[in-house]
Amino acid sequence: MRDKEWVAKGRNLGYNSCGLFCVPAAQFGTMKIPSKIEPSPLVEAVVDVRFMPDIPPAAVFGYVHGLLKGRYGDISGLPILQVPEEIREKDPNLIFQPYYRMVNKPFVLQLGPRVFNLAALDPAYPGWNSFRNEICGIFGALSKNGVIGDIARVGIRYINFFEFNVFEVTNFFVALGDTSLSNHKTLLRVQFSDDGFETTVQVTNDGNLRIGKQPKRGSVVDLDTYYLRPPLVEKRDQGFLDLIEIAHRILKQRFFSGLKKEFVASLNPQYE
Repeated sequence: MRDKEWVAKGRNLGYNSCGLFCVPAAQFGTMKIPSKIEPSPLVEAVVDVRFMPDIPPAAVFGYVHGLLKGRYGDISGLPILQVPEEIREKDPNLIFQPYYRMVNKPFVLQLGPRVFNLAALDPAYPGWNSFRNEICGIFGALSKNGVIGDIARVGIRYINFFEFNVFEVTNFFVALGDTSLSNHKTLLRVQFSDDGFETTVQVTNDGNLRIGKQPKRGSVVDLDTYYLRPPLVEKRDQGFLDLIEIAHRILKQRFFSGLKKEFVASLNPQYE
């Protein structure tokens, strides 16, 4: 598929904030959400789609590789392939795991019999519009060609890294009695619900990440916004676009509402 055709699949679907999925109005009051901040703490962005295939699971990789041939190369198998197939097919923790990794810089696509996820790593993250267009192009190709049946889960995950104690600049207050715990090694996990969308927020001031080839220690803010069993039947491409657009907005709202206004202002925010 040529690049112009691929981009069109992402852009020309249109966006209706109250199509199959509606923006939770209470969550998007008057708060302004930056479209960009600098320096960006984002180290990894991932969109994950889990599904029941309409073709034999063992045939998914070969079929999808044929569809994406010419766009994604540098194929490598993931360690899960060393696990016997019988176990992979029966273990509920492994059913939705990817088996192969393919690259089309700045994107990394991982694919399994019942899942595909697309990742972009900082500093190569191209921005939400390009990321959304690529994921919609892949979803459209797989859906149109009969690979994707029922969808089990659609999620967006953003992992952010700070070299300092992030609790000093957040609106989270962690305490034991009257004693603040923010200067101790702390891990906070919160689950939010927004009209069918779930967001898991995990914050730690004692995290370890590998950024590029460099191991780093500091604070990690990990957000995962997802929708289980979305009713994507008719107008599936449009519904998928609505879904990831709203999930992305909820994720950003949760991220920025957790930061102090003065800190956001120090990040040179840009607004659309």
